[in-house]
Amino acid sequence: MGLLVILMLKSLPLSAVLLLSAGLCIFLGFVGTLRRGIPGARSFSLIMIASAIYAGAEAFELSGGDLGHILLAVKFEYIGISVLAPLWLLFTLEFCDRRLPPKPIVILIFAESAFTVAMIWTTELHGLFYSHAWIRNDGPFPLIGLEHGIAYWIHTVAMWVETVAGFFVLAIYAYRAPAPVRDSALLPVAGTLINLVSNIMLLSGATPYGIDIGPFGMTIAGVVFAVAINGRHFLILLPVARELILESIDDGLVILDSSGTVVDFNRSAATLLGLEESSAGDKKERCGVDRVGHSGRDLLAAALRRPELEPILASGEGCSNFDIPSEELFKSRRIRARTFPVKDQRERSIGVCILLTDVTETALLIDKLAELASTDGLTGALNRRRFREMCERDFELAKRSVKYFGILMLDLDFFKLVNDGWGHAAGDEVLKEICRRCKSELRCSDALGRLGGDEFAILLPFSDLEGTLAAAERLRAAIDESPVAWEGNRITVTISVGACNGVPAEGEDFSLFLRHADDALYSAKAAGRNRVALWSEVLDSNISTFSD
Repeated sequence: MGLLVILMLKSLPLSAVLLLSAGLCIFLGFVGTLRRGIPGARSFSLIMIASAIYAGAEAFELSGGDLGHILLAVKFEYIGISVLAPLWLLFTLEFCDRRLPPKPIVILIFAESAFTVAMIWTTELHGLFYSHAWIRNDGPFPLIGLEHGIAYWIHTVAMWVETVAGFFVLAIYAYRAPAPVRDSALLPVAGTLINLVSNIMLLSGATPYGIDIGPFGMTIAGVVFAVAINGRHFLILLPVARELILESIDDGLVILDSSGTVVDFNRSAATLLGLEESSAGDKKERCGVDRVGHSGRDLLAAALRRPELEPILASGEGCSNFDIPSEELFKSRRIRARTFPVKDQRERSIGVCILLTDVTETALLIDKLAELASTDGLTGALNRRRFREMCERDFELAKRSVKYFGILMLDLDFFKLVNDGWGHAAGDEVLKEICRRCKSELRCSDALGRLGGDEFAILLPFSDLEGTLAAAERLRAAIDESPVAWEGNRITVTISVGACNGVPAEGEDFSLFLRHADDALYSAKAAGRNRVALWSEVLDSNISTFSD
């Protein structure tokens, strides 16, 4: 194997290969600049440019010449070498969406790079980087021999700490990545491993003639990342897909950590919660765990502090609705919040994801459908089924609490004459006007139901005998006081009312009270109409009337 390598070195000008590597690194750096705005793309471009300087300078080092020529090439090499590890660390942090070190730490990291460059360019004055240099003649071409000083080892330790730290960041990211993207996440891990192996071979003396193969390692690593960028779209697909998906959906998405702190949200979440103007200054920083605007997060956290959300946030899973004020006066918007637990690879809960959906239109539609299902389409009164449900509920409540229960049955007098004389359109208008007048005379707790045709019933919960008769008389008078206007005509209408009131006894059913009120209604009609009749087993006669 060693003989084969020697033959390749002799047959192929190594300097030309290094220049080719430098050109490839420049091309990869240019590709990275086209991806500006993508996390890590700028650092990747700078890494490739630094690698190009590294490879190009080493090509001149191996091209031969005197000691001064070779030493000058080595000094230029370190312009690229000194910044490779810091840039690689920053790139891996950005690439994995990790928090960048504080600015003073970043300055300190690159201060070491500046120190290294200063030490090697002035090493002849102090010998802290190289204490001695000479030309070696043990290879197929002139090579430089060096005795390393303390500054060299400081740089080497710093470079290894930064490179290994970046490797572990990438490895942990790949381990935790979802299965569909794990293969792509392993590509940058492989690229970093190639670079580490090339450095280990150099330090251990395993390279042919001690030649630095670092430029080749960086070039191969760059190609691996180019595959990740362009072939598998790793740098582009994940951030852009996240941006496109999360920012294009109408639903709001908020992610909380285990302490309840908002760590990420999309624009729809701020819009649904009425914070779009307040968070405008954070729009360019709204996405990404470490790029969310702090003021936007604080406002969202405050907006989510609602009693309706406390149970589902505490459990991490569930669904709840809450209302928020709307721009339209006296209206609100209905928001549905669904929570999902966010778990790590070990199925430990590390946060909560909240999906916010505007269900105002759906809620209004449901309310409308419920209204249509429970009301009469012509008059707006409760339909027979819904009215009976309410009566049975209040009847049982009155029975348990030993309270009075009142029910009225009313019917239009000679309504057939209205339809025959004025037409059914006039009859419909009379029915609607009768209902409007009745509703205006009833309490909020009372209910008006249409049982069929011109027959109506009224529920009077917790109304005693006196209150029931007074309500019946108010209704009769409200109808009788003025004719119904229709197309310039005035239609005179009266009603007859049957009333039943009492405290429900055990074993009694609401139907009994309704039948008694109906019997009283027929008695009112038989007594001459336009009057109120009360059903009572106590009275000698079952007719008690109130008339004009």
